[in-house]
Amino acid sequence: MGGSASSDKFGKIFVKTEKNVYFPGETVSGWIFLNIVQVYPGSTLEIKIKGKEVLEIFKKAEEQTQGGVVSSKTKKNLVVETEKHENIFYHHKMPIYAFDTKKKGIQPGQYMFPFSFLLQSYLPGSFEYKDEDVRARIYYKIKAHIIPDLKPKEPHMKFTQKVMLREKHKSNITKTVFTGIYKTLWCLSSGRTNVSFEFDKDHYTPNDRFTMNIEVDNSTSSIPIQQFLLFIIAKFTFTTKDGRSMTKERNMAKRVFPGVPAGGRLMDDKKIFVELLMKDEKDVYFPASVHANLIQCDYFVELSYIYPQSKTVCFSGYNGERLPFTMITGENLANSSVATPNNWNPTVFPATNLLLTDAYLYKINQEQLTMGAPKQSESTVADDDEKAKLNTEN
Repeated sequence: MGGSASSDKFGKIFVKTEKNVYFPGETVSGWIFLNIVQVYPGSTLEIKIKGKEVLEIFKKAEEQTQGGVVSSKTKKNLVVETEKHENIFYHHKMPIYAFDTKKKGIQPGQYMFPFSFLLQSYLPGSFEYKDEDVRARIYYKIKAHIIPDLKPKEPHMKFTQKVMLREKHKSNITKTVFTGIYKTLWCLSSGRTNVSFEFDKDHYTPNDRFTMNIEVDNSTSSIPIQQFLLFIIAKFTFTTKDGRSMTKERNMAKRVFPGVPAGGRLMDDKKIFVELLMKDEKDVYFPASVHANLIQCDYFVELSYIYPQSKTVCFSGYNGERLPFTMITGENLANSSVATPNNWNPTVFPATNLLLTDAYLYKINQEQLTMGAPKQSESTVADDDEKAKLNTEN
């Protein structure tokens, strides 16, 4: 995974996790690597674990650039204002190791500190989405940090490592049957159409192959079906911290295929087989399904069919059904490359199993007050290090 490190005259510090991607409820295992080249005036190695969601809403408005009466010659500029909402829902800080302060700092040497911690089962997955109206992100970071408490004017030693989570998918129904009825001018039925469709699984990743079988029984209908439409739909719900909601739907993929004549049947070995590739392209990106406080994303397969349009029709047009499925993030980020020094032979310390309880919540800024996740405690005051980072983090 990608990370950012500090490097200075005292040496370097790194974090590396065992895996690229984790599910909520799994155990994260990793290592903190510390290479000290001269005595560092710090005493305690700490680890911070943070989960955060960021919602940015872009508001567009025209701004008049000339004073006076508005006319056809008046120039206008398009101004974009950004409304930003943040929610830190996961924020723990724990000591990993306390060095002997009698030695006036951390002595030169190479050190390795294994650690592990259990991710709570309710955590939302990592997420990234942007369009002309909104940008939304959910991310997780692990930070190793040594404060120069013995000489506060010296630089901090720190490294931030990103960790990706995949939200656990819920079991979804992958098969359904629905009926369409075509009625004439006097609302008399011209028969029924029964449609059954089934897709191969209830969760996908980008670049997966989606397949569907469709069976159609139009044998009791005197009206043909013009065509079938298949959509892959992403539904986004964005909620501000003051409770305002915005819902957007986006067609991620579409297939159109021929219908069936009046009295016709496409069943058993004549059923329709549909296949499409859920491919991330330049203009279509499949973000993950996610359910957080500010950001939610759900996916649906929608199959519909179209009856012929007519002035003598009381009801025609759209008949369709949606079934949900889960999109799991497909990003494959490589672990950070730890540039170990020559003759790397560290002292390996006993593994630390971190218990992320409320006792180790670190304080956060009032402006980023956590809305919490289920069963997550809240806190309101920032520590100096976190406060200094508020306006610089991505």
